[in-house]
Amino acid sequence: MTDGELHGILEEINREIETLSDPEKPLSRVKRKHGYLLLKKRDALEKILQARESRNPIEEMRHTTNFRLLCSYGEKHPFFLRLLQNKLRWHIF
Repeated sequence: MTDGELHGILEEINREIETLSDPEKPLSRVKRKHGYLLLKKRDALEKILQARESRNPIEEMRHTTNFRLLCSYGEKHPFFLRLLQNKLRWHIF
């Protein structure tokens, strides 16, 4: 992904986080889970950008893998996501 694509996705995630936050109503369990995953995705994207700025390809690859796993398995299979992250950490790095 290019830096422009990363910034675009980051802006989308920030907009979604803003729409979820409503101080008048408490969030349902599903929306809390979705918000948590959005925060994790945002953190992963920010870490990818930091790794690119510091020119650290290993950290960039690690956080890119985490982001892709969050996108594909995060909402449907959170347990499987953790298992894959731990297993891939040893094989990639």
